[in-house]
Amino acid sequence: MGTTSEFIHTDDPDVDDSPRRTVQPFVSNYVTHVHPTFTVREAAKVMRDDDVGLAVVSDDNEVIGVVSERDVVAAVADGLDVDRVTVRDVETDDLLWISVTTSIDVATEAMVQRNVRHLLIGDGLDDLAGVVSMRDLITAFLS
Repeated sequence: MGTTSEFIHTDDPDVDDSPRRTVQPFVSNYVTHVHPTFTVREAAKVMRDDDVGLAVVSDDNEVIGVVSERDVVAAVADGLDVDRVTVRDVETDDLLWISVTTSIDVATEAMVQRNVRHLLIGDGLDDLAGVVSMRDLITAFLS
């Protein structure tokens, strides 16, 4: 099963994106990366140490997936051996991308519709510039 990437366009006529405040000021440019051969426990430790809820799975600078807190919890709940099962086995490879010029409203709507808490920032073709989280967008709404 290969990685699929969907780039969410800001010019979607079905989405009202006004007022036009963008996600750019709220994007985290620091991105936690893990290798697909890391065990689930190793990935969880990296995420804990970096205080993040998502790590980008990459190999030779190519984004191949993401692993989230939800993926780790699912692995534990399913009784998987987190010291043997690798990130490759639990990662999400259906990636959602937006650009830094995407409105906060469009980004939030995408997260709600797809039941995710993070979106990758870039061009959808492995040009990763950052990550925006639901927490970042809540901060945006409160500011």
